[in-house]
Formats: sequence, structure tokens, C-alpha cells
Amino acid sequence: MRRREAPRVYTDAPARCTRLPGGFFDFDTDCNVIVHREEIDWSLSAAQTRLSIRCAFGGQRRFEVDRRSYMVDDSAYLLLNLGQIVQSSVAARAPVECFNVTFRPGFAEEALAAVTLPDEKLLDEPLAFGQPVGFFVRTYPHNDALSRRLLQVRTALAAAPNPSRVWLDEQFHFLVGDLLSVHRRERSEIEAMPGARHATRVECYERMHTAREYMRAASARPLTLPQIAGVACMAPHHFLRTFKRSFRQTPHQFLTDVRLERARTLLRRTQAPVTDICLEVGFESLGSFSTLFSRRFGKPPSRFRADQG
Repeated sequence: MRRREAPRVYTDAPARCTRLPGGFFDFDTDCNVIVHREEIDWSLSAAQTRLSIRCAFGGQRRFEVDRRSYMVDDSAYLLLNLGQIVQSSVAARAPVECFNVTFRPGFAEEALAAVTLPDEKLLDEPLAFGQPVGFFVRTYPHNDALSRRLLQVRTALAAAPNPSRVWLDEQFHFLVGDLLSVHRRERSEIEAMPGARHATRVECYERMHTAREYMRAASARPLTLPQIAGVACMAPHHFLRTFKRSFRQTPHQFLTDVRLERARTLLRRTQAPVTDICLEVGFESLGSFSTLFSRRFGKPPSRFRADQG
């Protein structure tokens, strides 16, 4: 295992954080924690997690959650729930920046109560809890308020690695508030799924995202529509129709997006030959890869790399 630098840990309860051998940490359950580290070859064995946000920048980080695979990179973050068994790994050509935010049990429920319960009740019961907060385990694109907050906190900590306790406390509250917005949006997305009954819409939502996460995690491999539909336990035509209605693009278009974004990262972060990158991200033809890359980013791969300086 090769570690690029010592992990940086930020918590609202420093006395409850213990550094373990190998660059790992043990946290008391009653604290909020941010862990920021950079790795090339690293793995974390299966462990029980809490409600948390997992990010990776400059490369890919892979997760196994309940025997399903997930991948995070510059384009998406992963949400995990309390009590899930998770393991993760990084195997990259260049250092991958891992950024995790973990919340203490009950923190999200306290925040939910603060925005849903009347002031009279909150004044009488300052520590009142809202309903349990849980998410479908999936990746979420970096295009929302939570993503912007994560990037702001990441940038601020890099510039000032010894933040004040008050500032750090505030960031945990801001982050969990944005997390609740994701929760509300997820419920709206479920209601927009096909199906007359709520249970049908929930099932459809889960199957579509299960297939989508499978494609993200396996995007470097050759995939077929029946294979992807099988992950969702659906017939190919039904799956294709439902996927396009749900995400406004076909599985092929989604895979192409994932592969192109991965290629762009490798062109920026490594000196690997363009042909090698083409094959590594899942394209079979250098010509089609160059055409698609030029169409998406305005210039061919070799020119894109040269312009990065």
C-alpha cells in the first residue's frame, strides 16, 4: 500500500478521534468527521458505516456496498446510510483525492426537525428528532447545491487546514441541510417514475439506478443491452424504454458520457498514450473515440492534452 500523504481529519469532537496504524482512524459514533486523503494504491476492508458522503477527485474510487459495485470520480459522489457494510479501494496511475464527510447518528434527523417542526415545538423540545433520513444507495452527479458546498469546504480546508471550531461546526450543519435537499429531490424523482402505485414507482426507481450504477462501475468493459437489462431484472425493450424515459438518454449515451469523462481525466492527469486511454475507458475504436471526444470537448484528445500545458 502506497500512501501519498498523511490523511487530514477534521471533526467537531477531536478527543473522540484515534489514529490507527496504516493511516486509518477510529471515531466515536457521537461526532461528525471529514477525512481528506490522497492515494494511488489503497484499500479499506469491509466496515460498517454511518450516513456519509464519499467523493473522489482526479481519478476513480470504487466501493462495494451490499455486494453491489459503485464508482465515484470528478463527476459524481456516493451517499451511504447508517449501518451499511462498505469496502472501498483506489488503484490508479496518478494520485486520487478522496474526500469523505461522515455524520453522527441522529444529526440529519435533528436537522430535518429544525426545518419541518413548528417553532413552538422546537422551543419546548430543542433536541426533537424528525423522521428517519435514508437514501437509495447510488451516485449523484456533481451538479447540485450539495456538490457546490462540498467543493467550497474542500477548497477552504486546503487553503486553511486548521479551521476554527465554529466554522467547522457550521459547515457540518450547512452540508446536512443541503443533504436534506437531495433527499427531497429524490422523493420527487420517484414520483415522476412510471407506475400507478407508489410501490411500483419506488421499485422502478431502484431498478433503473441499479442498472445505471452497474454501467458506471463496469464502463471500461464491453457491455450489451440484455446484460444491463438483466441487472435490472427487466426485458431489454422494457428496460430501454423505461431508462430513456427516466434519464432522457439511452444506456449507450450514458455509457459514452461516462467513458468520455474518464478519458478527459486521464488525459489531464497522466501521460498515458491516447490509444491506451481509448481502450482503458472502454472504447474499441480510436477513430470513433477521437470523433466523440472532439464533439464533446471541442478538440481531439491529443490537442486537448497539449492545451492543458
